[in-house]
Amino acid sequence: MTDRIPPGIDSAATSLTGFVCDALAQACSRDRRDVSPDTRMLELDVDSLTLVSVLAQVEAVYGIELTPEDTLAMMEAAAVSDLADRLAVVIMRAHQGREASHGSAC
Repeated sequence: MTDRIPPGIDSAATSLTGFVCDALAQACSRDRRDVSPDTRMLELDVDSLTLVSVLAQVEAVYGIELTPEDTLAMMEAAAVSDLADRLAVVIMRAHQGREASHGSAC
């Protein structure tokens, strides 16, 4: 994915990363202390069904809807931090789109 998180949203990215760590730990039946941003997805044995369930939690909590293309891109994440970074980009795009649509109504 070529999009990167712009500077200035570190706290939001940190919060999202923590949420993703928590969700993956729960979905993979792992102790939360064993899941960090540096944890490789392969170490967690995350299958596609597990990842989709985690992504559904992110959609619900962050108020976004992932496209099939977004979901496929998430499946390519090598580490938890990579997954969180990819999700942050989608979340930012969704919120920017909402702001733009609200701004054009004035």
